[in-house]
Amino acid sequence: MYVFDRNPTLVVKNMTLEEAWSGRKPSINHFRVFGCLSHVYVPDSKKMKLDDKSLECILLGVGQE
Repeated sequence: MYVFDRNPTLVVKNMTLEEAWSGRKPSINHFRVFGCLSHVYVPDSKKMKLDDKSLECILLGVGQE
């Protein structure tokens, strides 16, 4: 739904749903290409005191959570 709200639709005359709701164009600068380098947050319950806060990964998709 997040990406869907940032795509133009015919319902609101070639505006995005976010633009129709808020009156301003949404920023998509934070979108990333599949396969690029990314960092995943590790929750406190899964790490020790001096462990890294994130893991370096390759972006394969966006989760539902």
